[in-house]
Amino acid sequence: MGCKLFYLTTTPSRELTVLPCSPSPSVLTNVLLDEVLYFYKEEIEHCKKAIAKNKEDIVRLETRIAKATVDLYDKINKEIDNCYESINFEEEELEHYQFLYNKFSFLEGIMDNESNLKNYELIYTKY
Repeated sequence: MGCKLFYLTTTPSRELTVLPCSPSPSVLTNVLLDEVLYFYKEEIEHCKKAIAKNKEDIVRLETRIAKATVDLYDKINKEIDNCYESINFEEEELEHYQFLYNKFSFLEGIMDNESNLKNYELIYTKY
């Protein structure tokens, strides 16, 4: 479940207006917001763990490469390169998920204020 904020309306009529690229818009409730934030927290933790594991693998492989024969050197070097590629990918994912988490986290303050609930309707969609 990925989520993206598509629209924030200030009309008290609470009517949906046109939501671009939104086949299934929903009003964002506190319960749904908690689910969205939980999802992104999990994804952020997964990325951090994957980055840490790849860094550990690099340390282990660099120790092996120092003792490796010529035949194994290329194979181990390729594994190290793969670890760096994975780290780059996970760091990009982490940045993306952190951005989305922050975006939705900001909404907690809006939704926690009762007066805002009368003036704003937060719309999101799953993709």
